[in-house]
Amino acid sequence: MNTKFITNLPRRTRLEEVFTILVPQAQGLDIITSDLDVTAFFPFLQNWNGIQKTRIIIGHPARTASRKDLADRIWNYNEATIEFAKMATDDLTALATIRDLIQSGRIEIRAYQKDRLRAAAYIFKAAQNGNTGFVGSSDFTEEGLKYPIEINAQLDTEQCRQLSDLFETLFGASYDVSKEIIQQIDRHTHQFTPHDVYLKSLYEYFRGREITTGVWEQQHSAVYRILSEYQKDAYRQLLRIANRYDGALLCDGVGLGKTFVALMLIERMVHERKRVAVIVPKSTRDAVWEVLIRRHIPTARGVFGSQVVVYNHTDLLRGASKDRDFFAEMQEIRDHSDVIVVDEAHSFRNLSSKRNEKLFELTEGKLVFLLTATPINNSLFDLQHLMEFFTRRNDARFAHLGVNSIRGHLILKERAIEAKMGMALAEEENDEVITPDYDVAEAERILQDDTLFREVVVQRSRAYVKKREQSQTAQLLFPDRQPPIVAAYSLKSTYGGLLKTLRTVFDREDPQLKLPIYYPRAYARKPADSADDRKEENRQRQIVGLIRTTMLKRFESSWKAFQYTCEDLLLKLLAALNGLDPERHDKWREKNALLYHVVEKHMKERYESATDADDVEEDDLIDLYVDSVPVLDKRLFRIKDMLKDIEKDLYLLVDFLTHLDRLSAVSDTKIQKLLELLRKDPLLSCHKVIIFTEFRDTARYLFSTLQEKEIRQLFEIDSSTKADRLEIIRRLAPFYNYDTEEKHKKALAAPIRVLISTDILAEGLNLQDVFLMINYDLHWNPVRLMQRIGRIDRRMNLETEEQIKAARPEEKGLRGKVWFWNFLPPDELNDLLSLYHRVSHKVLRISETTGLEGEQLLTPDDHFNTLKNFNEAYEGKVSTEEQLRLLLNQALMDDSELEANLRTMPGRVFSAKESPLKTTGIFACYRFPSPNNKPEVENLGELKWYFLPDGTTNIVTSLEEIDKFIVSEKTTPWKSGRPIQERRERLQLIEQHIKTHELRIRKATTMAQVAGDKDVTNRLQLVTWMDIL
Repeated sequence: MNTKFITNLPRRTRLEEVFTILVPQAQGLDIITSDLDVTAFFPFLQNWNGIQKTRIIIGHPARTASRKDLADRIWNYNEATIEFAKMATDDLTALATIRDLIQSGRIEIRAYQKDRLRAAAYIFKAAQNGNTGFVGSSDFTEEGLKYPIEINAQLDTEQCRQLSDLFETLFGASYDVSKEIIQQIDRHTHQFTPHDVYLKSLYEYFRGREITTGVWEQQHSAVYRILSEYQKDAYRQLLRIANRYDGALLCDGVGLGKTFVALMLIERMVHERKRVAVIVPKSTRDAVWEVLIRRHIPTARGVFGSQVVVYNHTDLLRGASKDRDFFAEMQEIRDHSDVIVVDEAHSFRNLSSKRNEKLFELTEGKLVFLLTATPINNSLFDLQHLMEFFTRRNDARFAHLGVNSIRGHLILKERAIEAKMGMALAEEENDEVITPDYDVAEAERILQDDTLFREVVVQRSRAYVKKREQSQTAQLLFPDRQPPIVAAYSLKSTYGGLLKTLRTVFDREDPQLKLPIYYPRAYARKPADSADDRKEENRQRQIVGLIRTTMLKRFESSWKAFQYTCEDLLLKLLAALNGLDPERHDKWREKNALLYHVVEKHMKERYESATDADDVEEDDLIDLYVDSVPVLDKRLFRIKDMLKDIEKDLYLLVDFLTHLDRLSAVSDTKIQKLLELLRKDPLLSCHKVIIFTEFRDTARYLFSTLQEKEIRQLFEIDSSTKADRLEIIRRLAPFYNYDTEEKHKKALAAPIRVLISTDILAEGLNLQDVFLMINYDLHWNPVRLMQRIGRIDRRMNLETEEQIKAARPEEKGLRGKVWFWNFLPPDELNDLLSLYHRVSHKVLRISETTGLEGEQLLTPDDHFNTLKNFNEAYEGKVSTEEQLRLLLNQALMDDSELEANLRTMPGRVFSAKESPLKTTGIFACYRFPSPNNKPEVENLGELKWYFLPDGTTNIVTSLEEIDKFIVSEKTTPWKSGRPIQERRERLQLIEQHIKTHELRIRKATTMAQVAGDKDVTNRLQLVTWMDIL
């Protein structure tokens, strides 16, 4: 043989070619190598039978390598090359042959660890021609045998003898690793059951969505140990999301303990020496956040920087006062905080609000955690606006997921929702701001399987949480919500013919109440011809619609609230009349002097005790839009027509007010029904109750009336209440708001039994001491209703429950249940809904929570809508993803070794099963490259499921649909089916779909990653696949 040097260079001899010649002639082969690749045997296996004995020594280039270091090196190199080889054929026959040769002892593999051994040498032992030897740089790997540049020299006879002697010495000093190699091969050649592949697919789907728990959480955290398992899940998921995107949303339903998850995040941030600003509603700062942080993270408080501060939502826009300079404090947060946590974050969803603008400024460069049970109120763009606090309004932030435009993506989803609701999509973004009715439940159902939503939002339903905790040792208790009770009253008996009058006033085609000062564009001499003018006209039209809607809501709430709205509007119109035509104004004032005097008297009574309210309520709605009379050019606007309509509106309001002036609490059937319940109902007459109303004027009217009728232990709270809110909350719910013994005794000494509240107390508070609630208004907004109910229908604390029973033994048989009363006018409900439809151009979806009997309810203009099942909306239906997580959790609990087995399974795990349906096909589960190419668990790329039915190229990607095909039990048998090449052809169609339709639009992923290399963290990975036959 003439070859002296072997370099693997083109047009030169490769070591692989030498093997092809010498292997058939050899009876034995000794190898020294620094790396071993068992797939290097593949090209020569058909001729390996003649070699009776192959001995291999694996060395290590490091001088101080331990056995573990060497074992890890051998394992990792082999694993990468086996996986790469599987990509080429998925045929494991050759691998099984190598395994058999090792098992029989014909191939013996040892590791040399005594000293550094960085060498490659080969001795081919032939029966007739003697030994042939080579030394050089080519390890026994596919790369070493094939690819340049390697330098190897052929040895002469004497050198071969010396090399043989050295080999024998090293071989004797080495230890056997054949067993470990066999075990590694067995991982790949094992025939996995359909159930194995199913669980692996589930495990990988959820793996990477959360970080793993560390030593600090397990051993040192004060909060982690008191969390339920689902809360720990949320904590880990939020950290993973935030590590990737600098922010995350926690959107669990009401009453599921989001505060404690956030508390865990805060404790973690404090542990990492990060400075945290917590921004919360005023009603929950003292009552909830300050107490919990002081109790569970005592080292966190103090001057900012050591390390947590808590602010009200409203503090963001406050200036300097005698005591504090909030502007400077906000500047301190912007400059020095590391993390911002926002509770009830939906309060910041309005993109055009100053509050949103300020928070956006503060969150720049920060880690942001947003908490809300209602991320979607009026449209899916609410979600986008919340995400922007950490995406920084980068519309292409999720391009690596194939979402090249966040807004464009949500528009498509919004259209899907509107197609089901029969709505028209708003053309301008500002159109979203004022939307009277929106099917939030439908929106959330459509988002359940959405890639973007799953990527940044942690949201679990109450139904899922209950099932998640059923298998845990800790007992999770929620009260049993009783069927809602209708408190019936009559609008007609209270208002007389006024309800009929309203139908005429709010006529859709020609409404009598024009409200020209809110809609001056309606009086323009020329149609709007610019985009800005059209946008402004649309905004004004919506404001008028919203004011009419608000008037209707207040009409239903109480005659007193409607009276005050009419008075407010009358004064606004008079101010406009005075600005446009002072003489007309004076004449009107003189003619209606008595009425004007009464209105002024009422205004003084209403606002004499008012303070600067931190919380804007519905009462303030009209004032938000018109602060002053617009200055209008007579050449551009029909001022005379405006004046006529203003005067018509004024006389309409006078008619309303004249009628309302004859009403009183005595003739008010609604408040009389409330008095009857509070006096005679077995529960409401003696136990604590919260009465919610949407409007401050209604709340005060209720309070004054009930106080006059001597309802004891009564209190009222709204945005202008001067009393200490925390003290009020403790007096109502002293046990679930325990702080110190002194404060507890003080609260017990001055109890509140009946609390009338606006929705200022509808968010974030723990009021579980109470188990009775009254909704005094028709719940126009189901989101708000859920928030209200969530104050008392919350997780119960067993220890606290026992304390309450000991203090109030009369409640022993009642604790663990909650009751709700909804005030409704059954006889006039259809008229009321018809009016709502006229003024808002929406059909109100009344939920079964109203307690009305029957399955359906006629709505105006022959719209016929199925009643919504409120229990399902409130509890949440367990989604497919939640069901699969429950299934996986149960499997992991049943088998303590399962997680380790799933984690150590190889890639491209395959099985085959019979289709449970008529359709057959190929299932494949792929993990995409990490967007930042980091191998840590927290940075695993997205994982997706695909199913390609036979006979079509239409690929299914819905989790719910695919699960129907691949779901397997332990007893599901393997089924032999189509040849491997046919399977791979179908698999290649799926991969072509991914490359064509997904990877090319994932801008962060290169085609090099599609093709892949031996670094599995940097390529598209087939995790599992299954033949469905």
